[in-house]
Amino acid sequence: MYIVAADSVVDGAGDLSSTDAARKQLKDKNYRVAEYEISSSTDGWQTDLPPHRLRCACAPLVAFNQARQRMAEGEIDAVVIQGREHMKSDFQGRKDERNRLMKIYGEGKCGILDGYEKLAQAFITHRDISADDFRRTSEYIFENHWRVWQTQNPNAPRPADAWFNPVTPLFRGVDCANPSVDYDGCLVIVSDEVLQKTDFGLKSYSQIAACDVQQLCPDGPEFVKEIVSYDHMATSFNIACAEANVDFKSVFRNNQALLDIYSCYSVVPMGFLMATGFVENFAGIPAFAEEFPLTITGGLNLAKAPWNNTTVQTLASMFHALKSDQAPDIGGVHSIGALGYLQGFTILREVPAYQ
Repeated sequence: MYIVAADSVVDGAGDLSSTDAARKQLKDKNYRVAEYEISSSTDGWQTDLPPHRLRCACAPLVAFNQARQRMAEGEIDAVVIQGREHMKSDFQGRKDERNRLMKIYGEGKCGILDGYEKLAQAFITHRDISADDFRRTSEYIFENHWRVWQTQNPNAPRPADAWFNPVTPLFRGVDCANPSVDYDGCLVIVSDEVLQKTDFGLKSYSQIAACDVQQLCPDGPEFVKEIVSYDHMATSFNIACAEANVDFKSVFRNNQALLDIYSCYSVVPMGFLMATGFVENFAGIPAFAEEFPLTITGGLNLAKAPWNNTTVQTLASMFHALKSDQAPDIGGVHSIGALGYLQGFTILREVPAYQ
């Protein structure tokens, strides 16, 4: 499968013209196109959804795997993944309603921030580290994200001092995803046969060289002690590397690959680096973060986090980043579901268009 078009509109900047054009081409040629929608915050978290509407940040990777199976069975030729999340404008003046929807496990129960505080506390216990070590390492992760963001946005102001204040015992505001954004995004993916027969107007395309999603347990804060082993994160990463036939850690360390580690809360990149073996131990994270970019976007605080559409946004960014003449031709995207009960990793490889 190949991503042939990817668009993001962030707070009104950008448009959906390339994905609209690709979709029109597919329609004009009568290709069989499956369409998936990413669930928005207004759907709630506990509601039943139709099969084509997928919930959680890992949803586009789930859609990749479903589409790959359907293509292999000869059912479809292409897939469109689209999402809309206007959390900034849709909830203007309705902060209480937004906060209610963010209590994903029900009113009076654990919300996202409280859930990640519980997860981080369990991570500290599991890894036998101190709270001070955790907070110091979070600072290195944020500064890593800030360097990426500043490179891409040289005139961007540093977050206000208030964002560096603690919002929980373990997290500052800058350590947490910021959902205050209006986002629209779309990905268009086609089969090898469609790409051979159709000119989508680019010199190269992003092959989905591998994609794996692992579920460790049901979704819920009661499972944080199981989640923080991050064994399923390691399994997903290793399966994707084997499927793509690439030693991703080596090519990344040699500056021959791009990487985006999911960054909703600083505990997640910490867990990823340790579980996958990018670092030997927790003490190795600060040095790694000083040397290598952990994201291509600046992370979900600075680049903003459009709820379930975060990975759509990252995949669109990776699609375009791989087109740069200075960029490597391989990119890895990590994603999760909710507190981490789902872990996914996909590898994109830039390939030239068929002549």
